[in-house]
Amino acid sequence: RVVDNIVSNARAHGHAQARPVELDASATGDVARVCVRDHGVGFPSDTLARAFEPFVRGNAARSPADGHGAGLGLAIVKRIIEAHGGAVGAINRDGGGADVWFELPLARVVSLA
Repeated sequence: RVVDNIVSNARAHGHAQARPVELDASATGDVARVCVRDHGVGFPSDTLARAFEPFVRGNAARSPADGHGAGLGLAIVKRIIEAHGGAVGAINRDGGGADVWFELPLARVVSLA
């Protein structure tokens, strides 16, 4: 659900349709990090800090033409990730596009032997 919401959001809001949405996953120590990168115009400056709050939507020019979406996708992402002990965030990149990322703690393997 988390990855689907982030990728769907990237594709629907300003992503350059001729370019693929990129996904990068890595693990460092006991944390896994996933970053979804789009090549659109990024978040509006007045929206970026509130992007994970419920009912926050970008301006009408960046929203899908069919008007779907209630501004809950990224809020759901945040709740899921935080419920699993993780963190989430977003940044606009210099030159355009946005990165939306989340981190989750890796499970520890417990030996029963």
